[in-house]
Amino acid sequence: MSDVLTLANAQLAVAREYGFASWTRLRDEVAARTAGLARQAEAFCEASIRDGTGRAARMLVATPELARYSFATAVILGDAGRVQTELGRDPGLATQAGTRTGWAPLHAARASRWHRLDPARAEGLLAVARMLLDAGADPNGRTGEAGGHGGWTPLRCAVAGAANPLITRLLLERGAVPGDHDLYLAGFADDNHECLPAAPVPRPRSRRSPAPPRRPVTSVLPPHPEPATPTVLPLSGPHAGTC
Repeated sequence: MSDVLTLANAQLAVAREYGFASWTRLRDEVAARTAGLARQAEAFCEASIRDGTGRAARMLVATPELARYSFATAVILGDAGRVQTELGRDPGLATQAGTRTGWAPLHAARASRWHRLDPARAEGLLAVARMLLDAGADPNGRTGEAGGHGGWTPLRCAVAGAANPLITRLLLERGAVPGDHDLYLAGFADDNHECLPAAPVPRPRSRRSPAPPRRPVTSVLPPHPEPATPTVLPLSGPHAGTC
């Protein structure tokens, strides 16, 4: 390698330091690993929401880089410090829906299973949800149709799947309006019905005052008119008689 310091020489030195014969091979390897990590991050986020077998936890152990890969992984893991930093740089992240899933960060925080996979993350998820709401996230916003479960609100995400009573209470405090299907899902949630007490109980209908006694109905027809005076017809001829 020439003693003259050039960009090509510097790149070659870096490549050899990492065990690659050329800068091109190092660059291609980095690109492949980055693309692979992006795919893993997508699979990790999906497993953190939809998979109840603990696959997400195993993925994180195998690839710790996932924890700090993106804003989405920070939200799903309840990394409040990272989320606060990212929102400080770009508050618009709080309401930006994913192009592939159609879910906003608030939906992901609500649906995350990490309060079950690692209970120490429960408070972090609650803090993340509060930050997103403070930054303008809509507690009644609905998901898009891109990734399935279209039309879901954050509240529905919180009571379906791995129900999260802490976040359910926060949503209701911030103005989330439960629908009939949300209450139905809460009734079957795997949280010992902890989400149900947080939901508003429909007010019982007031008892009606006793109705006045009905008068006996003698007829549904109008009063019968007085019988008409019979018309007297001639006693003889074609019109003889009465009618």
